[in-house]
Amino acid sequence: MEHDLQAQVKRLEARLRVLQRAHFATLLIIGGAVLVALRFQDKPADVVTATHFKIVDKDGKHRGSLAWTEKSFGLMLANEKGQEQAALTIGPDGAPHFRIRGRDRSNMVSLSVTKDDSPAVSLFCKEKDSFASMTLSSNGAPAMLFRGPRGGVNLGDAGHDGMGLILTSKVEKSAAGLWVTKPGEPKLFLRMKGGAPSASFGFDPDGNCGLSLSDAKGTQRATLMIVEGDTPEVSTRDKDGKTVWKAEDAGLPK
Repeated sequence: MEHDLQAQVKRLEARLRVLQRAHFATLLIIGGAVLVALRFQDKPADVVTATHFKIVDKDGKHRGSLAWTEKSFGLMLANEKGQEQAALTIGPDGAPHFRIRGRDRSNMVSLSVTKDDSPAVSLFCKEKDSFASMTLSSNGAPAMLFRGPRGGVNLGDAGHDGMGLILTSKVEKSAAGLWVTKPGEPKLFLRMKGGAPSASFGFDPDGNCGLSLSDAKGTQRATLMIVEGDTPEVSTRDKDGKTVWKAEDAGLPK
């Protein structure tokens, strides 16, 4: 029996030595993993490649993303419902665009640069037809636009017509405008519904001052002018714009 007891003790000692070796090896593996992790923590990777990063809150709800799509690349921040609240994007044409929305997402502010390098700021409100914008064309021409339920206001560079102010009515499509042409000629016009100018007052390129009345098609039908600085002139035209009657200083009543 004493011999059997000694044999059992030897077997237990052998198992203990195996367990000690295994435990030591396990500690070496864990220690090595910790050292590797610490090394990479101190020196992060230089490049991370991905096409979509998704941002979630503590509850796992979608609150934003940084992603590339077929149409654009951008950063989007969402509200608690996962709806876009702010975004910064670059379109397929390379034009950048920034927009933010109100809490109910109906009002919006937009800042963009078009592909022809024209910056623009736009404000949108709950009414779909109501907004305001300010733009600067690539050639430096400024313009402002205001639109409401009853009409709008345009202020700025009118291209070949120069700088001007235009008031429009949405219901009747009537308008009134005041502008100065590029050569420096001031002009005023009144337009009734239908889009055709009905009356205009101003100066022509020769410096003549006059009043012009037009029909519904925009054809000039009657004019009253002061030509060459001191000569009054009155004329009427038919529907094709041909002069049918004209009276100058000599033919006017004294």
